[in-house]
Amino acid sequence: MKSAEILNLSLEDLKDDFDELEVIVFYTLEKLCNFYYLIESLKKYSRLETLNTALENTRYFEKKFLNLSTKISKIKAYLKKKKPTLEVVNEIQETKEKYFEEIRTQIHTIASIITSLDWQSPSFSHSIYTMAGKYTGKIIGTINDYKRDGRLDNQILEKWYLKQYIDAKFKFNIHVYATNSGMAAFSTILNFLIMEKKAENNVLIGKNIYHENKKLITKCFSDKLFMVNELETDKIIELIKQKKPSLIFFDSLCNTKNIPVPQLSKIIDFLTYRYPHNIYLIIDNTCLSTTFQPFKMVQGKNRKLRLIVFESLIKYLQFGLDRVNAGIITAYGKDTEKIMDYREHLGTNINDIAVYTIPQISRKIYENRLKRLSRNAYLLSSLLQTYIANNKTLIRQIIYPMLENHPAYPWAIKMPFGGSFLNLDFQKPNIKIYKKFIDLTVKKAAKRKVNISGGTSFGFNSSRIYLTALRIGNTEPFVRISVGTETYLQVIKLKEIFLEVINDLSRFKLF
Repeated sequence: MKSAEILNLSLEDLKDDFDELEVIVFYTLEKLCNFYYLIESLKKYSRLETLNTALENTRYFEKKFLNLSTKISKIKAYLKKKKPTLEVVNEIQETKEKYFEEIRTQIHTIASIITSLDWQSPSFSHSIYTMAGKYTGKIIGTINDYKRDGRLDNQILEKWYLKQYIDAKFKFNIHVYATNSGMAAFSTILNFLIMEKKAENNVLIGKNIYHENKKLITKCFSDKLFMVNELETDKIIELIKQKKPSLIFFDSLCNTKNIPVPQLSKIIDFLTYRYPHNIYLIIDNTCLSTTFQPFKMVQGKNRKLRLIVFESLIKYLQFGLDRVNAGIITAYGKDTEKIMDYREHLGTNINDIAVYTIPQISRKIYENRLKRLSRNAYLLSSLLQTYIANNKTLIRQIIYPMLENHPAYPWAIKMPFGGSFLNLDFQKPNIKIYKKFIDLTVKKAAKRKVNISGGTSFGFNSSRIYLTALRIGNTEPFVRISVGTETYLQVIKLKEIFLEVINDLSRFKLF
């Protein structure tokens, strides 16, 4: 691809990036504006000094974000007039990163301000001054008078999530429960299944589900557990027929070395139309998020099939902010409404500040971000794989579901999103070489002034590299590259850095 075309694509990327920042800023201003009017409504029930402090804080950040909104509008107008030169792209990229960090460092403080008048144990009545903050007049004794149990704050996030991010013909019978982390979501589900005695028969799990979930399931159901290879769809269906499991656990896209992708549409189709027994299908949808929509596949088709889907909200849905831990459960079918009671009794409800920290913005903006992450992962993985296939290096292959060398390619290529991380398959397993590879990558990136971090997780604005599963028993450690929402030009620079590291280490014949 010619450099002019790369610069043009990069400038278009930056336009989309500023659209995203603008929407986050608008959402934040809307929250501040709503809180401002709420403060005015509490004058009869609160000390004026307290309200004035809240007003002062609100106005301070409202002014800052209005100023930031103006700056973003000017940048967007500037981008329409400018030709895509290297200088312009680099200048705008730096500005975008600066504005993003400005938002990131303040959005949690703003969430704290919005909840600053609240009490974790709000009052349902008062003689002089309220102790219910913005929920004054909405608290009912023994019903919603203890925030840990969850009622009002979490419903804001849950209603928005159901409306924006869940595809289903009818939504009134789909239950959504926000939790304080992805693991809290899974722990809540697991306790519900155990205590309600839902594992009457066998339990079937994908052998590459998230390692912490796998450990908990193994401890709980070791006497009736069967593990399956996620890539062997026909064998999975045959085993379901034979073992008649009550519970099935899968990840929609697995975060292990080979990144297996189960053919869930085919498995769900079998369970919906050809499986006559009661069954719970539990899916960790963290790695595919809204791009995999199973509820429309099952709703109204088989009363014996219950579907529970959960996701960590610290990954994609925070738009790279990575400020609060949170998770979400979405459930359909008989008895799944009881999950709310287990969230209450286990204390896994989402923190009130987290509700107002997570940007609750349109699905279109969110899925544009996912498309960028997927494009970058595919672009980087395909460029690296093409080089490796034609040269002798210490890397055997690049692992990414949308590459032709991946066993899930026949169905993964049809997905709208292939995940945002790729893994390196080395010729010989060697922890020292893995660490050397990561260290050298970061050093070379620093010399080229390219931002890449050594760290865990995924879904950020800038790429990360990480030695995964180093301290997990019975799991092979591997090197994972989690791409960010970089521009096309930045991905090309990342490719050059990785190839330089691969060639440097390959010269030492470490394979």
